[in-house]
Amino acid sequence: FILLFVAMSIYAVIGVTFLADVDPRDFGRFDRAFVTLFGLVAGDTWPNNLPEFDEFGEGIGLYLGYIYSFRLIVVFVVLQVSVAVLLDNFVAASSEIKLGEE
Repeated sequence: FILLFVAMSIYAVIGVTFLADVDPRDFGRFDRAFVTLFGLVAGDTWPNNLPEFDEFGEGIGLYLGYIYSFRLIVVFVVLQVSVAVLLDNFVAASSEIKLGEE
């Protein structure tokens, strides 16, 4: 979970740096960005909260690229690492039980 916290902190800093002008409500400050990213990790319905873009759609590519890269890197990678750790602990516990029975 430390890895998740570090990755979310890095993405929050990037979000505040590049997206504060695009979406000041969600990425105006570090704490708001961190809460927004935590909502994404938890599976919150973020498309309902998209900022209003102008008719030219300036910033929408950066915003969506940021969100999708966060989902891809943090959610899927951290999820896979968590499952791997749980499986490793399960295998270790199973082998200890087998050794105890013999």
